[in-house]
Amino acid sequence: MNLIEYKARERGIEVEQRDERGTSSSCSVCGHEDEDSRIERGLWKCDRCGVVAHGDVNGADSIR
Repeated sequence: MNLIEYKARERGIEVEQRDERGTSSSCSVCGHEDEDSRIERGLWKCDRCGVVAHGDVNGADSIR
């Protein structure tokens, strides 16, 4: 158990560990997967729904 899990359990918060693999190739809005969605460093665009976001923010939203 790591420190985050320990502190969370101490306060009654559930922690779920998720693998971040693939989160930068799938849209956090519509779920469309495309390896070519990163236009340039940091810029991510979904060809299906048109959402444009920072690549890391999209990946974090996909995990959430």
